[in-house]
Amino acid sequence: MNSSSKPSLLNRDRSLLLTIIFSILLFNIEEYFFNGHITFSLLYSISNPTTLTGGIGRTGSLAEGILVIGTLLLTGAIFWVSFVSDNKSKWLYFLLFALAMMIQFGYWKAINRHFNFQDFFTNINTPSHLWLFSLQTFFNPWGFLPISVYGFFLFYIEPKAPKKFLASFSTISGLVVLMASAAYFFNQPNHVSFASSSFYRSMAQAAFAESDQRNAIREVVPTSENAKSPDKNIIFIIDESIKFSHMSLYGYERDTTPTLRKLHEDGKIVLWDDAIATTSCSVMSNAALISGIGSLPDTDRRVHKNPTIFQYAKAMGYTTHYYDGQFSRLWNGMKNDDLIFVDAYENSATLLHPRPVESDIRIAEKIAPILEDGVGHFFVVNKSGVHFPYEETFPESELIWSDTPPRLPNRNVADMHNAYDNGLAYNSETFFTRLLRDESILDNTVILYTSDHGQNLGEDEDNWSHCGDSKWEVQVPLFIIGTVPTTIDPSFKAHHFNIFSTLLDLMDVPNDLRTQNYPISLFEATFADSAPRYYLTGYLDFFSSAPILYKE
Repeated sequence: MNSSSKPSLLNRDRSLLLTIIFSILLFNIEEYFFNGHITFSLLYSISNPTTLTGGIGRTGSLAEGILVIGTLLLTGAIFWVSFVSDNKSKWLYFLLFALAMMIQFGYWKAINRHFNFQDFFTNINTPSHLWLFSLQTFFNPWGFLPISVYGFFLFYIEPKAPKKFLASFSTISGLVVLMASAAYFFNQPNHVSFASSSFYRSMAQAAFAESDQRNAIREVVPTSENAKSPDKNIIFIIDESIKFSHMSLYGYERDTTPTLRKLHEDGKIVLWDDAIATTSCSVMSNAALISGIGSLPDTDRRVHKNPTIFQYAKAMGYTTHYYDGQFSRLWNGMKNDDLIFVDAYENSATLLHPRPVESDIRIAEKIAPILEDGVGHFFVVNKSGVHFPYEETFPESELIWSDTPPRLPNRNVADMHNAYDNGLAYNSETFFTRLLRDESILDNTVILYTSDHGQNLGEDEDNWSHCGDSKWEVQVPLFIIGTVPTTIDPSFKAHHFNIFSTLLDLMDVPNDLRTQNYPISLFEATFADSAPRYYLTGYLDFFSSAPILYKE
Protein backbone atom coordinates (compact mmCIF):
# COMPACT_ATOMS: atom_id res chain seq x y z
CA MET A 1 0.00 0.00 0.00
CA ASN A 2 1.31 3.41 -0.96
CA SER A 3 2.21 5.24 2.22
CA SER A 4 0.95 8.46 0.71
CA SER A 5 -2.54 7.11 0.02
CA LYS A 6 -5.26 7.98 2.46
CA PRO A 7 -7.27 5.31 4.27
CA SER A 8 -10.93 4.95 3.27
CA LEU A 9 -13.65 6.90 5.03
CA LEU A 10 -14.83 3.77 6.86
CA ASN A 11 -11.34 3.04 8.09
CA ARG A 12 -10.82 6.63 9.15
CA ASP A 13 -14.17 6.82 10.89
CA ARG A 14 -15.03 3.62 12.73
CA SER A 15 -18.15 5.23 14.21
CA LEU A 16 -19.67 5.54 10.74
CA LEU A 17 -19.11 1.86 10.02
CA LEU A 18 -20.67 0.85 13.35
CA THR A 19 -23.65 3.14 12.65
CA ILE A 20 -24.24 1.35 9.35
CA ILE A 21 -24.00 -2.04 11.09
CA PHE A 22 -26.45 -0.91 13.77
CA SER A 23 -28.89 0.48 11.20
CA ILE A 24 -28.87 -2.84 9.31
CA LEU A 25 -29.46 -4.77 12.55
CA LEU A 26 -32.31 -2.47 13.60
CA PHE A 27 -33.85 -2.62 10.14
CA ASN A 28 -33.98 -6.43 10.28
CA ILE A 29 -35.35 -6.46 13.84
CA GLU A 30 -38.16 -4.08 12.91
CA GLU A 31 -38.94 -5.82 9.64
CA TYR A 32 -39.35 -9.07 11.57
CA PHE A 33 -41.60 -7.69 14.30
CA PHE A 34 -43.54 -5.27 12.07
CA ASN A 35 -44.27 -7.72 9.27
CA GLY A 36 -41.86 -6.29 6.72
CA HIS A 37 -43.66 -2.95 6.60
CA ILE A 38 -40.74 -0.93 5.17
CA THR A 39 -39.92 -3.46 2.45
CA PHE A 40 -43.58 -3.80 1.52
CA SER A 41 -43.99 -0.02 1.31
CA LEU A 42 -40.96 0.37 -0.93
CA LEU A 43 -41.98 -2.48 -3.25
CA TYR A 44 -45.51 -1.14 -3.47
CA SER A 45 -44.21 2.36 -4.22
CA ILE A 46 -42.03 1.04 -7.04
CA SER A 47 -44.88 -0.96 -8.57
CA ASN A 48 -47.44 1.85 -8.10
CA PRO A 49 -45.51 5.10 -8.64
CA THR A 50 -48.59 7.21 -9.63
CA THR A 51 -47.93 10.94 -9.19
CA LEU A 52 -45.38 12.64 -7.00
CA THR A 53 -47.99 13.75 -4.48
CA GLY A 54 -49.80 10.42 -4.62
CA GLY A 55 -53.19 11.95 -5.43
CA ILE A 56 -53.51 13.24 -1.86
CA GLY A 57 -51.93 10.69 0.38
CA ARG A 58 -52.32 7.62 -1.79
CA THR A 59 -50.29 4.75 -0.37
CA GLY A 60 -47.78 3.51 -2.89
CA SER A 61 -47.06 6.89 -4.46
CA LEU A 62 -43.66 7.97 -5.66
CA ALA A 63 -43.70 10.50 -2.83
CA GLU A 64 -43.94 7.78 -0.24
CA GLY A 65 -41.05 5.85 -1.76
CA ILE A 66 -38.88 8.96 -1.78
CA LEU A 67 -39.83 9.79 1.78
CA VAL A 68 -39.17 6.26 3.05
CA ILE A 69 -35.66 6.21 1.58
CA GLY A 70 -34.94 9.78 2.65
CA THR A 71 -36.18 9.14 6.18
CA LEU A 72 -34.07 6.00 6.52
CA LEU A 73 -30.98 7.99 5.58
CA LEU A 74 -31.85 10.88 7.88
CA THR A 75 -32.53 8.46 10.72
CA GLY A 76 -29.11 6.93 10.15
CA ALA A 77 -27.66 10.41 10.51
CA ILE A 78 -29.55 10.84 13.79
CA PHE A 79 -28.11 7.57 15.08
CA TRP A 80 -24.58 8.65 14.15
CA VAL A 81 -24.91 12.04 15.87
CA SER A 82 -26.15 10.34 19.05
CA PHE A 83 -23.33 7.75 18.93
CA VAL A 84 -20.54 10.35 18.71
CA SER A 85 -22.04 12.77 21.25
CA ASP A 86 -20.61 13.32 24.72
CA ASN A 87 -21.40 10.68 27.34
CA LYS A 88 -23.84 12.81 29.34
CA SER A 89 -25.90 13.56 26.23
CA LYS A 90 -26.01 9.87 25.39
CA TRP A 91 -28.21 9.16 28.41
CA LEU A 92 -30.86 11.55 27.08
CA TYR A 93 -30.76 9.95 23.62
CA PHE A 94 -30.98 6.51 25.19
CA LEU A 95 -34.10 7.48 27.16
CA LEU A 96 -35.72 9.08 24.09
CA PHE A 97 -35.03 5.99 21.99
CA ALA A 98 -36.33 3.71 24.74
CA LEU A 99 -39.54 5.76 25.02
CA ALA A 100 -40.05 5.64 21.27
CA MET A 101 -39.48 1.89 21.08
CA MET A 102 -41.78 1.00 23.97
CA ILE A 103 -44.57 3.14 22.52
CA GLN A 104 -44.15 1.84 18.97
CA PHE A 105 -43.87 -1.81 19.97
CA GLY A 106 -46.82 -1.31 22.31
CA TYR A 107 -49.03 0.21 19.62
CA TRP A 108 -48.12 -2.58 17.23
CA LYS A 109 -49.07 -5.18 19.80
CA ALA A 110 -52.35 -3.52 20.79
CA ILE A 111 -53.68 -2.15 17.49
CA ASN A 112 -51.29 -3.39 14.79
CA ARG A 113 -49.97 0.02 13.79
CA HIS A 114 -47.55 2.65 14.97
CA PHE A 115 -48.18 5.80 16.96
CA ASN A 116 -49.21 8.88 14.96
CA PHE A 117 -49.65 12.54 15.79
CA GLN A 118 -53.42 12.22 16.29
CA ASP A 119 -52.72 9.64 19.01
CA PHE A 120 -50.77 12.32 20.87
CA PHE A 121 -53.88 14.45 21.33
CA THR A 122 -55.93 11.41 22.35
CA ASN A 123 -53.37 10.38 24.95
CA ILE A 124 -52.92 13.75 26.63
CA ASN A 125 -56.68 13.93 27.08
CA THR A 126 -57.19 10.36 28.30
CA PRO A 127 -58.56 10.26 31.87
CA SER A 128 -56.12 8.94 34.45
CA HIS A 129 -58.33 5.99 35.39
CA LEU A 130 -57.71 4.48 31.91
CA TRP A 131 -53.94 4.74 32.06
CA LEU A 132 -53.35 1.56 34.10
CA PHE A 133 -55.38 -0.52 31.68
CA SER A 134 -53.62 1.08 28.72
CA LEU A 135 -50.22 0.24 30.18
CA GLN A 136 -51.26 -3.39 30.62
CA THR A 137 -52.72 -3.59 27.13
CA PHE A 138 -49.90 -1.84 25.28
CA PHE A 139 -46.90 -3.23 27.14
CA ASN A 140 -44.73 -5.27 24.76
CA PRO A 141 -41.52 -6.74 26.26
CA TRP A 142 -40.03 -7.23 22.77
CA GLY A 143 -39.38 -3.50 22.77
CA PHE A 144 -36.43 -4.13 25.05
CA LEU A 145 -34.58 -5.94 22.23
CA PRO A 146 -33.91 -2.90 20.00
CA ILE A 147 -33.37 -0.77 23.12
CA SER A 148 -30.60 -3.13 24.27
CA VAL A 149 -28.95 -3.17 20.83
CA TYR A 150 -29.07 0.63 20.62
CA GLY A 151 -27.70 0.97 24.15
CA PHE A 152 -24.77 -1.30 23.32
CA PHE A 153 -23.74 0.69 20.24
CA LEU A 154 -24.46 4.02 21.92
CA PHE A 155 -22.12 3.46 24.85
CA TYR A 156 -19.59 1.30 22.98
CA ILE A 157 -18.80 3.95 20.38
CA GLU A 158 -16.53 6.59 21.82
CA PRO A 159 -17.47 10.25 21.53
CA LYS A 160 -15.96 11.90 18.47
CA ALA A 161 -14.46 15.33 19.17
CA PRO A 162 -16.80 15.03 21.31
CA LYS A 163 -19.92 16.80 20.14
CA LYS A 164 -21.38 18.92 22.92
CA PHE A 165 -25.00 18.58 23.93
CA LEU A 166 -26.27 21.79 22.37
CA ALA A 167 -24.69 21.03 19.01
CA SER A 168 -25.81 17.40 18.89
CA PHE A 169 -29.33 18.07 20.15
CA SER A 170 -29.80 20.93 17.68
CA THR A 171 -28.64 18.70 14.85
CA ILE A 172 -30.97 15.86 15.81
CA SER A 173 -33.91 18.22 16.33
CA GLY A 174 -33.28 19.80 12.94
CA LEU A 175 -33.27 16.42 11.22
CA VAL A 176 -36.55 15.46 12.93
CA VAL A 177 -38.20 18.73 11.87
CA LEU A 178 -36.91 18.16 8.33
CA MET A 179 -38.52 14.71 8.23
CA ALA A 180 -41.80 16.05 9.61
CA SER A 181 -41.82 18.99 7.20
CA ALA A 182 -41.18 16.76 4.19
CA ALA A 183 -44.00 14.41 5.22
CA TYR A 184 -46.31 17.39 5.75
CA PHE A 185 -45.41 18.92 2.37
CA PHE A 186 -45.97 15.70 0.41
CA ASN A 187 -49.18 14.80 2.29
CA GLN A 188 -47.60 11.60 3.60
CA PRO A 189 -47.70 12.08 7.40
CA ASN A 190 -47.74 8.39 8.26
CA HIS A 191 -45.24 6.96 5.77
CA VAL A 192 -43.28 4.04 7.20
CA SER A 193 -39.69 4.28 8.37
CA PHE A 194 -37.64 3.26 11.40
CA ALA A 195 -40.06 3.12 14.32
CA SER A 196 -38.06 5.61 16.40
CA SER A 197 -37.99 8.25 13.67
CA SER A 198 -41.72 7.70 13.03
CA PHE A 199 -42.34 8.50 16.68
CA TYR A 200 -40.14 11.61 16.68
CA ARG A 201 -41.71 12.74 13.41
CA SER A 202 -45.22 12.30 14.82
CA MET A 203 -44.38 14.44 17.84
CA ALA A 204 -43.16 17.22 15.53
CA GLN A 205 -46.30 16.85 13.42
CA ALA A 206 -48.41 17.22 16.56
CA ALA A 207 -46.84 20.65 17.01
CA PHE A 208 -47.65 21.48 13.37
CA ALA A 209 -51.26 20.38 13.84
CA GLU A 210 -51.64 22.40 17.04
CA SER A 211 -50.29 25.46 15.23
CA ASP A 212 -52.70 24.93 12.32
CA GLN A 213 -55.66 24.75 14.68
CA ARG A 214 -54.61 27.77 16.72
CA ASN A 215 -54.15 29.92 13.62
CA ALA A 216 -57.38 28.83 11.93
CA ILE A 217 -60.28 31.31 12.05
CA ARG A 218 -63.87 30.14 12.25
CA GLU A 219 -66.33 31.49 9.73
CA VAL A 220 -68.99 33.78 11.18
CA VAL A 221 -72.68 32.89 11.28
CA PRO A 222 -74.75 36.07 11.07
CA THR A 223 -77.59 36.46 13.53
CA SER A 224 -80.96 35.85 11.90
CA GLU A 225 -83.08 39.01 11.83
CA ASN A 226 -86.24 36.95 11.36
CA ALA A 227 -85.42 34.27 13.91
CA LYS A 228 -88.29 33.33 16.18
CA SER A 229 -87.83 32.42 19.81
CA PRO A 230 -86.94 28.72 19.98
CA ASP A 231 -89.99 26.56 20.65
CA LYS A 232 -88.13 23.41 21.65
CA ASN A 233 -85.07 21.96 23.33
CA ILE A 234 -82.51 20.05 21.26
CA ILE A 235 -80.06 17.49 22.66
CA PHE A 236 -77.26 16.14 20.48
CA ILE A 237 -75.75 13.06 22.15
CA ILE A 238 -72.43 11.65 20.92
CA ASP A 239 -71.92 8.41 22.78
CA GLU A 240 -68.64 6.53 23.08
CA SER A 241 -67.87 3.11 21.55
CA ILE A 242 -71.46 1.98 21.06
CA LYS A 243 -72.10 -1.10 18.92
CA PHE A 244 -75.62 -0.76 17.56
CA SER A 245 -76.06 -4.50 17.04
CA HIS A 246 -75.69 -5.02 20.80
CA MET A 247 -78.61 -2.71 21.61
CA SER A 248 -81.99 -4.36 22.16
CA LEU A 249 -83.38 -1.22 20.51
CA TYR A 250 -82.01 -2.74 17.31
CA GLY A 251 -83.22 -6.26 18.06
CA TYR A 252 -80.33 -7.68 20.09
CA GLU A 253 -81.48 -10.75 22.05
CA ARG A 254 -80.20 -9.42 25.38
CA ASP A 255 -82.30 -6.53 26.66
CA THR A 256 -79.42 -4.09 26.99
CA THR A 257 -81.48 -0.94 26.27
CA PRO A 258 -85.01 -1.53 27.67
CA THR A 259 -85.94 2.15 28.03
CA LEU A 260 -85.00 2.91 24.44
CA ARG A 261 -86.69 -0.25 23.21
CA LYS A 262 -89.92 0.76 24.95
CA LEU A 263 -89.78 4.28 23.51
CA HIS A 264 -89.40 2.77 20.06
CA GLU A 265 -92.35 0.47 20.61
CA ASP A 266 -94.38 3.52 21.66
CA GLY A 267 -93.53 5.28 18.40
CA LYS A 268 -91.27 7.90 19.98
CA ILE A 269 -88.04 6.87 18.21
CA VAL A 270 -87.12 6.88 14.54
CA LEU A 271 -83.95 4.89 13.91
CA TRP A 272 -81.60 4.21 11.03
CA ASP A 273 -80.27 0.66 11.06
CA ASP A 274 -77.47 1.26 8.55
CA ALA A 275 -75.46 4.31 9.59
CA ILE A 276 -71.69 4.75 9.59
CA ALA A 277 -69.22 7.08 11.30
CA THR A 278 -66.71 9.46 9.74
CA THR A 279 -63.75 7.62 11.27
CA SER A 280 -63.13 4.60 13.47
CA CYS A 281 -61.47 6.84 16.11
CA SER A 282 -62.97 9.31 18.55
CA VAL A 283 -61.07 12.58 18.06
CA MET A 284 -61.69 13.27 14.39
CA SER A 285 -65.18 11.76 14.33
CA ASN A 286 -66.18 14.22 17.03
CA ALA A 287 -64.45 17.09 15.23
CA ALA A 288 -66.37 16.28 12.05
CA LEU A 289 -69.69 16.13 13.90
CA ILE A 290 -69.13 19.47 15.62
CA SER A 291 -68.01 21.28 12.45
CA GLY A 292 -70.24 19.62 9.87
CA ILE A 293 -67.66 18.68 7.25
CA GLY A 294 -69.11 16.68 4.39
CA SER A 295 -66.27 14.95 2.56
CA LEU A 296 -63.01 13.06 3.11
CA PRO A 297 -60.16 13.80 3.32
CA ASP A 298 -60.57 17.24 4.84
CA THR A 299 -57.89 18.80 2.64
CA ASP A 300 -58.94 22.38 3.47
CA ARG A 301 -59.01 21.67 7.22
CA ARG A 302 -62.65 22.67 7.44
CA VAL A 303 -62.91 21.12 10.92
CA HIS A 304 -61.01 24.19 12.14
CA LYS A 305 -62.73 26.76 9.88
CA ASN A 306 -66.38 25.79 9.56
CA PRO A 307 -68.75 27.32 12.11
CA THR A 308 -69.41 24.95 14.97
CA ILE A 309 -72.91 23.75 15.73
CA PHE A 310 -72.85 26.04 18.78
CA GLN A 311 -72.48 29.11 16.54
CA TYR A 312 -75.65 28.23 14.67
CA ALA A 313 -77.52 27.55 17.91
CA LYS A 314 -76.55 30.95 19.31
CA ALA A 315 -77.52 32.66 16.04
CA MET A 316 -80.99 31.13 16.36
CA GLY A 317 -81.42 32.29 19.96
CA TYR A 318 -80.71 29.09 21.87
CA THR A 319 -78.99 28.90 25.24
CA THR A 320 -76.09 26.54 24.60
CA HIS A 321 -74.73 23.83 26.89
CA TYR A 322 -71.77 21.50 26.45
CA TYR A 323 -71.22 18.50 28.73
CA ASP A 324 -68.10 16.41 28.17
CA GLY A 325 -67.96 13.26 30.26
CA GLN A 326 -64.65 12.10 28.79
CA PHE A 327 -61.96 14.77 28.87
CA SER A 328 -60.98 17.78 30.93
CA ARG A 329 -59.88 19.93 27.97
CA LEU A 330 -61.20 20.66 24.49
CA TRP A 331 -60.23 17.84 22.16
CA ASN A 332 -62.76 17.61 19.31
CA GLY A 333 -61.46 20.26 16.93
CA MET A 334 -62.62 23.05 19.22
CA LYS A 335 -60.37 25.60 20.92
CA ASN A 336 -60.94 28.07 23.72
CA ASP A 337 -62.12 30.78 21.31
CA ASP A 338 -65.06 28.53 20.38
CA LEU A 339 -66.34 28.62 23.96
CA ILE A 340 -67.67 32.16 23.47
CA PHE A 341 -70.64 30.45 21.82
CA VAL A 342 -71.16 28.07 24.74
CA ASP A 343 -73.16 29.47 27.65
CA ALA A 344 -72.54 26.54 30.01
CA TYR A 345 -69.57 24.18 29.78
CA GLU A 346 -68.73 21.33 32.12
CA ASN A 347 -66.16 18.59 31.57
CA SER A 348 -64.69 15.51 33.17
CA ALA A 349 -62.71 17.54 35.69
CA THR A 350 -65.88 17.56 37.77
CA LEU A 351 -68.12 14.98 36.11
CA LEU A 352 -65.77 12.04 36.75
CA HIS A 353 -65.80 12.56 40.51
CA PRO A 354 -66.29 10.81 42.81
CA ARG A 355 -66.67 7.74 40.55
CA PRO A 356 -65.88 7.81 36.80
CA VAL A 357 -68.48 5.12 36.12
CA GLU A 358 -71.20 7.61 37.10
CA SER A 359 -70.14 10.56 34.92
CA ASP A 360 -72.93 10.04 32.38
CA ILE A 361 -75.50 9.75 35.17
CA ARG A 362 -74.42 13.15 36.48
CA ILE A 363 -74.81 14.68 33.02
CA ALA A 364 -78.37 13.33 32.74
CA GLU A 365 -79.23 14.60 36.21
CA LYS A 366 -77.96 18.08 35.31
CA ILE A 367 -79.90 18.27 32.04
CA ALA A 368 -83.25 16.87 33.26
CA PRO A 369 -84.33 19.85 35.40
CA ILE A 370 -83.34 22.30 32.66
CA LEU A 371 -85.61 20.47 30.22
CA GLU A 372 -88.47 20.50 32.70
CA ASP A 373 -88.09 24.24 33.23
CA GLY A 374 -88.77 25.41 29.67
CA VAL A 375 -87.61 25.53 26.05
CA GLY A 376 -84.83 27.25 24.09
CA HIS A 377 -81.89 25.09 25.18
CA PHE A 378 -79.38 23.36 22.92
CA PHE A 379 -77.10 20.66 24.37
CA VAL A 380 -74.12 18.76 23.06
CA VAL A 381 -73.23 15.76 25.20
CA ASN A 382 -70.05 13.72 24.88
CA LYS A 383 -70.85 10.63 26.91
CA SER A 384 -68.21 8.47 28.54
CA GLY A 385 -70.14 5.49 27.20
CA VAL A 386 -68.66 2.00 27.00
CA HIS A 387 -65.03 2.63 26.09
CA PHE A 388 -62.67 -0.24 26.87
CA PRO A 389 -61.82 -1.60 29.40
CA TYR A 390 -65.47 -2.66 29.42
CA GLU A 391 -65.18 -4.06 32.94
CA GLU A 392 -64.67 -0.52 34.23
CA THR A 393 -67.94 0.81 32.75
CA PHE A 394 -70.33 -0.67 35.31
CA PRO A 395 -70.30 -1.37 39.05
CA GLU A 396 -69.94 -4.99 40.13
CA SER A 397 -73.36 -4.72 41.77
CA GLU A 398 -74.91 -4.22 38.30
CA LEU A 399 -73.60 -7.47 36.84
CA ILE A 400 -76.27 -9.13 34.66
CA TRP A 401 -74.37 -11.49 32.38
CA SER A 402 -71.76 -13.47 34.29
CA ASP A 403 -68.24 -14.70 33.54
CA THR A 404 -67.00 -11.15 33.10
CA PRO A 405 -63.20 -11.35 33.17
CA PRO A 406 -60.98 -9.67 35.74
CA ARG A 407 -59.74 -6.13 35.09
CA LEU A 408 -57.33 -7.29 32.42
CA PRO A 409 -57.60 -7.65 28.62
CA ASN A 410 -60.43 -10.01 27.67
CA ARG A 411 -59.51 -13.68 27.37
CA ASN A 412 -62.08 -14.70 24.73
CA VAL A 413 -64.97 -13.34 22.68
CA ALA A 414 -67.69 -14.65 25.02
CA ASP A 415 -66.15 -12.89 28.02
CA MET A 416 -65.71 -9.74 25.99
CA HIS A 417 -69.37 -9.75 24.97
CA ASN A 418 -70.49 -10.28 28.55
CA ALA A 419 -68.39 -7.38 29.79
CA TYR A 420 -69.48 -5.10 26.95
CA ASP A 421 -73.17 -5.94 27.34
CA ASN A 422 -73.05 -5.31 31.10
CA GLY A 423 -71.43 -1.92 30.48
CA LEU A 424 -73.91 -1.00 27.76
CA ALA A 425 -76.94 -2.04 29.81
CA TYR A 426 -75.81 -0.10 32.88
CA ASN A 427 -74.68 3.01 31.05
CA SER A 428 -77.58 3.37 28.64
CA GLU A 429 -80.32 2.51 31.11
CA THR A 430 -79.11 4.75 33.93
CA PHE A 431 -78.53 7.65 31.54
CA PHE A 432 -81.89 7.59 29.79
CA THR A 433 -83.98 6.83 32.87
CA ARG A 434 -82.43 9.86 34.63
CA LEU A 435 -82.66 12.09 31.56
CA LEU A 436 -86.27 11.14 30.76
CA ARG A 437 -87.55 10.90 34.32
CA ASP A 438 -90.48 12.94 33.00
CA GLU A 439 -91.28 11.67 29.51
CA SER A 440 -93.63 14.58 28.91
CA ILE A 441 -90.56 16.68 28.09
CA LEU A 442 -90.55 14.89 24.71
CA ASP A 443 -93.51 17.09 23.79
CA ASN A 444 -91.05 19.96 23.32
CA THR A 445 -87.63 18.25 23.25
CA VAL A 446 -85.88 16.39 20.42
CA ILE A 447 -82.88 14.13 21.04
CA LEU A 448 -80.52 13.16 18.21
CA TYR A 449 -78.26 10.28 19.22
CA THR A 450 -75.26 8.61 17.64
CA SER A 451 -71.87 7.18 18.64
CA ASP A 452 -68.43 8.44 17.68
CA HIS A 453 -67.58 5.01 16.23
CA GLY A 454 -68.55 1.37 16.55
CA GLN A 455 -66.71 -1.60 18.06
CA ASN A 456 -64.92 -4.69 16.92
CA LEU A 457 -65.85 -7.36 19.46
CA GLY A 458 -63.92 -10.22 17.92
CA GLU A 459 -65.60 -10.15 14.50
CA ASP A 460 -62.25 -9.83 12.75
CA GLU A 461 -60.33 -11.81 15.37
CA ASP A 462 -58.29 -8.69 16.06
CA ASN A 463 -57.29 -7.56 19.53
CA TRP A 464 -58.29 -3.92 19.16
CA SER A 465 -61.79 -2.54 19.61
CA HIS A 466 -61.65 0.48 17.29
CA CYS A 467 -59.38 2.79 15.26
CA GLY A 468 -58.83 -0.05 12.78
CA ASP A 469 -60.24 -0.50 9.29
CA SER A 470 -63.00 -3.09 9.75
CA LYS A 471 -66.57 -2.11 8.96
CA TRP A 472 -67.68 -3.07 12.48
CA GLU A 473 -65.68 -0.15 13.85
CA VAL A 474 -67.66 2.45 11.89
CA GLN A 475 -71.16 0.97 12.20
CA VAL A 476 -73.00 3.24 14.63
CA PRO A 477 -76.47 3.70 16.10
CA LEU A 478 -78.40 6.70 14.82
CA PHE A 479 -81.85 7.66 16.01
CA ILE A 480 -84.07 10.58 16.94
CA ILE A 481 -86.28 10.65 20.04
CA GLY A 482 -89.28 12.99 20.07
CA THR A 483 -91.70 14.51 17.59
CA VAL A 484 -90.28 14.51 14.06
CA PRO A 485 -91.74 14.71 10.53
CA THR A 486 -93.70 11.63 9.52
CA THR A 487 -92.09 11.73 6.08
CA ILE A 488 -88.71 10.53 7.35
CA ASP A 489 -87.32 7.56 5.41
CA PRO A 490 -85.15 5.47 7.80
CA SER A 491 -84.08 3.19 4.94
CA PHE A 492 -81.66 5.92 3.79
CA LYS A 493 -78.02 4.81 4.02
CA ALA A 494 -76.99 7.38 6.60
CA HIS A 495 -73.58 8.83 7.46
CA HIS A 496 -72.32 11.09 10.22
CA PHE A 497 -72.19 13.75 7.50
CA ASN A 498 -76.00 13.93 7.47
CA ILE A 499 -76.30 14.89 11.13
CA PHE A 500 -75.15 18.52 11.03
CA SER A 501 -77.77 19.65 8.50
CA THR A 502 -80.40 17.68 10.47
CA LEU A 503 -79.56 19.72 13.57
CA LEU A 504 -79.75 22.92 11.52
CA ASP A 505 -83.22 21.87 10.34
CA LEU A 506 -84.27 21.26 13.93
CA MET A 507 -83.13 24.82 14.77
CA ASP A 508 -84.98 26.18 11.70
CA VAL A 509 -81.76 27.72 10.37
CA PRO A 510 -82.62 29.32 6.99
CA ASN A 511 -80.50 28.43 3.96
CA ASP A 512 -79.11 31.96 3.63
CA LEU A 513 -77.44 31.64 7.05
CA ARG A 514 -75.72 28.34 6.24
CA THR A 515 -72.12 29.07 5.32
CA GLN A 516 -71.55 25.67 3.68
CA ASN A 517 -73.41 23.41 1.31
CA TYR A 518 -73.90 20.69 3.92
CA PRO A 519 -74.86 17.11 2.99
CA ILE A 520 -78.55 16.28 2.88
CA SER A 521 -80.55 16.27 6.11
CA LEU A 522 -82.05 13.08 7.54
CA PHE A 523 -85.42 14.84 7.34
CA GLU A 524 -85.12 15.09 3.55
CA ALA A 525 -83.10 12.02 2.57
CA THR A 526 -84.80 8.97 1.06
CA PHE A 527 -83.42 5.60 0.07
CA ALA A 528 -83.00 6.93 -3.48
CA ASP A 529 -80.54 9.53 -2.14
CA SER A 530 -78.22 6.83 -0.76
CA ALA A 531 -74.72 6.96 -2.17
CA PRO A 532 -71.37 5.18 -1.60
CA ARG A 533 -69.99 6.02 1.85
CA TYR A 534 -66.39 6.44 2.94
CA TYR A 535 -64.53 6.55 6.23
CA LEU A 536 -61.04 6.92 7.67
CA THR A 537 -59.16 4.88 10.26
CA GLY A 538 -56.77 5.70 13.08
CA TYR A 539 -53.71 5.15 10.91
CA LEU A 540 -54.93 7.34 8.02
CA ASP A 541 -54.42 11.08 8.13
CA PHE A 542 -57.69 13.00 8.31
CA PHE A 543 -56.39 15.84 6.13
CA SER A 544 -54.68 13.95 3.33
CA SER A 545 -55.31 10.20 3.22
CA ALA A 546 -57.58 8.57 0.67
CA PRO A 547 -60.64 7.22 2.56
CA ILE A 548 -61.88 3.64 2.61
CA LEU A 549 -65.07 2.62 0.80
CA TYR A 550 -67.63 1.17 3.20
CA LYS A 551 -68.69 -2.26 1.98
CA GLU A 552 -72.05 -3.44 3.26
